[in-house]
Amino acid sequence: MIARLAPLFPVIALVVVLATIALLCLAVWLESMALTNPPGYRQPDPRTFSYTRTPRSELGLEYEDISFAAPSQEVIRAWLVPAPEDAKRVAAVLVHGRGGDRAAVMGFMPLLHELGAGVVAIDLRENGLSAGSGRGTTIGMREAEDVAAAAAEMRRRGYERVVLIGCSLGASASILAAARDTSIDGVFADSPIAYFDRFVAEIADKRLAKFGVSAPWATAIWGRAVLALTRARLGLRDYEGSADAVGRIAPRPVMLAYGDQDALTAPATHGQALAAQAGDGASLWVVEGAGHCEAPFAAPDAFRARILALLDGG
Repeated sequence: MIARLAPLFPVIALVVVLATIALLCLAVWLESMALTNPPGYRQPDPRTFSYTRTPRSELGLEYEDISFAAPSQEVIRAWLVPAPEDAKRVAAVLVHGRGGDRAAVMGFMPLLHELGAGVVAIDLRENGLSAGSGRGTTIGMREAEDVAAAAAEMRRRGYERVVLIGCSLGASASILAAARDTSIDGVFADSPIAYFDRFVAEIADKRLAKFGVSAPWATAIWGRAVLALTRARLGLRDYEGSADAVGRIAPRPVMLAYGDQDALTAPATHGQALAAQAGDGASLWVVEGAGHCEAPFAAPDAFRARILALLDGG
């Protein structure tokens, strides 16, 4: 029987190889889609959606609905809480994380308003009511354009200085924006992703660990493959991770914050990678017991002191 099947062995082997390659390609595609479209992500229909939670209803702060154009002409929409008594010394741009929207960061508004800043909380493109059709994130690259456009809008409105405060993907985009735009005066980056290929590899490491397997060389290749496909899907020719860009911000202040219990962007990898590249003016703050984007809430007094220093120029 085996002798009769022997001539078919090369064909069977080829089929197995092709099937394995096809399954790997499908797996990379699915992981790439998960990277740009995280669980729960959905951009609402602007014709039927409106925010029920606003700075006025939740925080008692008067605000304006504003909009402005990104460099590629996509419309970015935001809430603006003007500085108290129209004192336009400094403005803060609030930037949400993957799959979020401006409502996710409006909890920072009371502190910033109390400290005298004007505050704008934006919907990144493909999120909230900004331009898009639910296609997901662009791993920080085009989001950085939205952040820089928000900073330019605040300067257009007469604010002398502009700082950025971002969480997760929004923190990575804020670092990229400040690296590109020297008119931005500083960044507070909570749980930024240093490199997206490393981020994907770490997710794979955790999956394998459940089965008692450790293969960092394989997950590193996996992360690079997912990032390469994601760049191709999104047409991102000039991708750079925030760790590649952060060194160009110096000597302007860069405040990096992480929780030591962060399961998504561990400070031992992402935080240290960014701090090592950041140069003068950078600091790394690791908060005990805090998870992803939780440092400001786990240590509010220390957060207040850091934000006050950022608003005052570092």
